[in-house]
Amino acid sequence: MHYRLGGARSVAVALLIAARPASAEFFMGADVSLLPFMQQQNVAFKANGVAKPADTILYDAGANLFRVRLFVNPQTTYSNTNYGAVQSQSYAIALAQQLKSHAPGAKLLLDLHYSDTWADPGQQTLPQAWAGQSLAQLRSTVQTYTADTLTAFKAAGVMPHMVQIGNETNGGMLWPVGAINFNGTTAAQKTSWAAYGSLVRAAIAGVQQAQGTGTRPQIALHIANGDNAGGPQYFFDKLGDPAYGNVDAASFDTIGLSFYPNAAADMATLRTNMTDLASEYGKKLMVMETNAPWKSTSNASDPAYADTPAGQLRFLTDLRTLVEGLPNDLGQGVMYWYPEAVQVAGYNIYNGGTTALFDTSGNALPALAAFAVPEPATLAVIATANLLLLRRRRVAD
Repeated sequence: MHYRLGGARSVAVALLIAARPASAEFFMGADVSLLPFMQQQNVAFKANGVAKPADTILYDAGANLFRVRLFVNPQTTYSNTNYGAVQSQSYAIALAQQLKSHAPGAKLLLDLHYSDTWADPGQQTLPQAWAGQSLAQLRSTVQTYTADTLTAFKAAGVMPHMVQIGNETNGGMLWPVGAINFNGTTAAQKTSWAAYGSLVRAAIAGVQQAQGTGTRPQIALHIANGDNAGGPQYFFDKLGDPAYGNVDAASFDTIGLSFYPNAAADMATLRTNMTDLASEYGKKLMVMETNAPWKSTSNASDPAYADTPAGQLRFLTDLRTLVEGLPNDLGQGVMYWYPEAVQVAGYNIYNGGTTALFDTSGNALPALAAFAVPEPATLAVIATANLLLLRRRRVAD
């Protein structure tokens, strides 16, 4: 897919993209963890009327990073109670190998949930096999599990480019041992942060252990509610405080935030939070999860964007522009959650298919245009224009 200029808005977006150094790596990607299930249901995905695998369609559109989630010992069959928390190690490796085949130039992001089922701000359930372990035992288990998992991926030829330590860990992980106490005494809060921080450090040590003499995968930490005013700043300040979480900022590479459009969503606050984090930590920042409806949904959506294919495209384009415009080239990318979630008969599918990047017939939606990578020649022209614009501004100042 080619990047085309069209009007003032497109020029503005192009200038933001061109402002990044040529060596910078910006990701437009997607979590496609349930793609094998969709394939088993014989869902036909199409681009311009031509049937192709969904990951190939996304890759051809410009997707250059795919996220795959992993649970410790999950149920392995999709049901209307587990909603697709079925990704075992063998499943995830097989999907990673498929992605390498269908999208050979793309990279892999492995999302470690450290649970047998969904981990998010409302639940971080300890894996059943790890029940009853003390904090010290859990630290050892987490390090070993992380190292063994990555060693298995490496042996299968699909070593991840990036590893996500936990999923939406606003309240810690591996509850109750690693749960963060926000309301107790200062001493109790510090103790809880210290426990969670020690588990994060153990997971990071596991990544380092698995790298051997190879390149270490990038490490990402991920929380939800990226537009909660001051929330991400509070979390990462406490996580790095030696008296609380004691996780050295130098030990990880990326701060990941979830941002979903709804009636209360605020992209301006998301920009403020990400800008503050960039200024304070100098870390790469990624919107690790997002999506938007292409038709009316039962969930409240952002009134600033119509529940239409055009509205979905505008949202994703605006979000990409926001992240690419972060200071000091620290915007690392945007990950779309569950683009393959088309409705399948007999199953409860996420949002009833309304936030997929394919319509009810499996046809690719216009929002895929937001994944487009600018052509080098176009970038060169725009970069020159951008430099001239900056010089004129400096003279004017």
